[in-house]
Amino acid sequence: MNVLSSLFTGLNGGQISLESKATSFQPGQILKGKVMKLFPNGIASLQVGSQRVVAQLEASLDINYSYWFQVQSGEGKVRLKVISKVTSDGGYSQEGNSITQLMKELSISAKDVKEETMKFFLKERLPISKDLMLTIADWLKETKSLQGGHEAIKLVLQKRLPATKLTFQAILALMDKDSLTYLIQNLSSHIQHELLSVHGTKLANFLQTQLSTEINMDVLIMEISKGLREEKSPLLNLISTSFPEDPTITDVFKKLVMNIGYSYENDVLNYLEQSNGEWDKDLPLKPLLIEFLKETPSEPVKNIAEKLLHKITGIQLLGQELGPIQQQVIQIPLNLPNKTVDLTIQWNGRKSENNEIDPAYCRVILYLELENLQDTMIDIQVQNRIITITVMNELERIRVLAEPFIPYLKEKLNSIHYTLSNVHFTDFSKAGNKQPSAIYNSSSYSGVDLRI
Repeated sequence: MNVLSSLFTGLNGGQISLESKATSFQPGQILKGKVMKLFPNGIASLQVGSQRVVAQLEASLDINYSYWFQVQSGEGKVRLKVISKVTSDGGYSQEGNSITQLMKELSISAKDVKEETMKFFLKERLPISKDLMLTIADWLKETKSLQGGHEAIKLVLQKRLPATKLTFQAILALMDKDSLTYLIQNLSSHIQHELLSVHGTKLANFLQTQLSTEINMDVLIMEISKGLREEKSPLLNLISTSFPEDPTITDVFKKLVMNIGYSYENDVLNYLEQSNGEWDKDLPLKPLLIEFLKETPSEPVKNIAEKLLHKITGIQLLGQELGPIQQQVIQIPLNLPNKTVDLTIQWNGRKSENNEIDPAYCRVILYLELENLQDTMIDIQVQNRIITITVMNELERIRVLAEPFIPYLKEKLNSIHYTLSNVHFTDFSKAGNKQPSAIYNSSSYSGVDLRI
């Protein structure tokens, strides 16, 4: 399971309603619409895909004909510019002719941009311009999978990320099946055979230290048990950053996050503002990779280092703010006795007065691929300090293993003014069926304020 790709597309954070997608009109989108009815005062009914919309016409259009429209930017009413009449509208078999005609209207050469890319943009209702399509065509030349490249571009544009090659590469790496741990191990193995400079040596030493720093699970379990008997519980820190009670587990996670460099840019900025001097701390992984790649390493090592750098940048891009709602995601390697695994943590919630996620209203998702328990996800939802926990795992015995801890967890949450409402256990297939369903009626008739 590529959990990062799922988080980015919103599968675990709540699905986006198809209805909102259908009614959205973004500047630059190109739509094919058919004039269904004409009403007095220049009002027309248009069929756009499976959606019916009402528009105010500023151009003369013929009933029962289809047209290519491009959404224009502007205040107030959404404006649709007529590009041309669709001369071949006989169904799917003639769609190619229609796409070719559209590309000619936009002065986009089929030699530069693949027809499949144009089809994808039209299907997903993504903004289209000649300059953008030519730029994207250059990016796609370097991808192994055209489909994967298309999906990465869609996410870049839909999330309104900077439309740069670096952003595209970061999202592409995010969708790749190679995990953060695998890339770190692979780079550490290959870099040992390089003739290393100062930065290369620092990177190699960092990777070796990162891989050799093991979390002793016996000690961890002893600490958890001790915390459950006393007033501090590391388990609470493991399931939510909202409960920073125990320094041991918290410090471990903080150090791992800092070592990767997820907050490096922000840390440097804050440091320079306070000290007015140069950064004098040990560099984390991300800037070490940047410096190493400036030294033109051999091709195999360069490719792995670039993928790792792009993966880290992609994870950073997962963090976003949508009005009052904030999302943050990190992935860190945990070196367990028998295996190194990735721990992925996602926070979603509204911002508090100090511009941080409000611990009284938030959602935290933890994901681990464990050797014995295998894929395990813990979904923690907090509403007005009332907590509901869903544990997703394919093994039936997970309930038996976890249930003895629930009374202690409930007690300790109460001590810090949280109420544990329920703990549910389910497998991933059943959890998938419980995802918010899309509300969309293909025959719905929506009155949208349009001007053509």
